[in-house]
Amino acid sequence: MIGKIIIIGEARLEIDFKNNIPVETHPGGAFLNAACQIALSGKEVIFLSEIGNDKPGKIITDSLTAAGVDISQADRHIVKTPIVLNIDGTTSRYSAPDD
Repeated sequence: MIGKIIIIGEARLEIDFKNNIPVETHPGGAFLNAACQIALSGKEVIFLSEIGNDKPGKIITDSLTAAGVDISQADRHIVKTPIVLNIDGTTSRYSAPDD
């Protein structure tokens, strides 16, 4: 394979609700989703982002790695992973300041 695809973007954890009940948790962000889809198609993809080393960040890194995305250059440090709540079609974003 010739060349690598480098994608820079946000990494966040999304929680989907239906009738005020959480039904799904998944990594999100348009560029993160693109990185996963491109890697799953067999291309070599490097994803650059700040990814928290908290539990939501672990869910994200596990998902990216499972898709075959190279995250070795991602900035992993003590940062809170952004959380997005999709509640019955309404999206709310939450972030906590770093300690």
